Amino acid sequence: MFALKKAGHKWWLMSLAVTFFSAAQLATAGLEPELPGIVVLKQRVGNGLAFSLRNPQLAELTVSLNFSVLNLASNVRLPLEVVVPPLFTTRPLVVLLPVDPAKPWNYSWHSDFTWGSPGVHPSEDQLYALPFPPGSSFRVIQGQDGAFSHTGENRFAIDFGTPIGTPVLAARDGLVVLTRDGFDPGAPDPAFKKRANLVFVRHSDGTIGEYLHLSKGSVRVRPGQTVRTGELLAYSGNSGYSRGPHLHFMVFAAKDSKTRESIPIRFVTKQGSGMCLEESRVYTAAALLPAASPAAMK
Repeated sequence: MFALKKAGHKWWLMSLAVTFFSAAQLATAGLEPELPGIVVLKQRVGNGLAFSLRNPQLAELTVSLNFSVLNLASNVRLPLEVVVPPLFTTRPLVVLLPVDPAKPWNYSWHSDFTWGSPGVHPSEDQLYALPFPPGSSFRVIQGQDGAFSHTGENRFAIDFGTPIGTPVLAARDGLVVLTRDGFDPGAPDPAFKKRANLVFVRHSDGTIGEYLHLSKGSVRVRPGQTVRTGELLAYSGNSGYSRGPHLHFMVFAAKDSKTRESIPIRFVTKQGSGMCLEESRVYTAAALLPAASPAAMK
């Protein structure tokens, strides 16, 4: 979840032009920027203001918009929560009008957004490849409900004990919607949570695959690129909130505008098909996903 805030102005200071406030402009400066997200647009309409949302990302964003107001009334019940499709600008969603036009008015707004949509319906038959080269074997160093960090929205994440420089492959076909690269190795300190190199891949059912803790300068894909199962995405590393070199893989969807939820998934491994991986066990990547399973290659 990421939040944006903007204070309002007295009506006599308001410009007639549309004003843009982007996540990049409002994010923390320096080495720890927020993930990019929603853009709130503001436009003067008669005696009041109209607000709409622009999603410049390649995946859905679940967004809430709320206001604190003085001498203003909203045309809709607040807070408002909507799912904004990728590369889409909404119509005006909230209009604020003065209650008493003869008096000054003021406002402030707050927006939360989460990548993905809560309306997805993951297939129960979907199978995933292990996200490393066929024939290679790695231990699950933290699995479902892992004590270190796999709680809450990360409950069903899997951490593989991959050394730095291990090829990270797409576990499922999809569209690359976000990459981050350039962060140095991290530490087991929550302050490093925003400093992980990553790749997000959106799947055909709207879920998003998260590949995390990648090596600096190793990402080999770009947003907008379609990838197939087994295609090289990057190389594993130790960036971000991490106790040591490993690959964090998770499939998630938005729960609401403030939280996301991980999704339990099953893998094809050399040890068997349709497996829910267990912590401390070693798994070997199979050569190919079974051609007999049409769900496997969605």
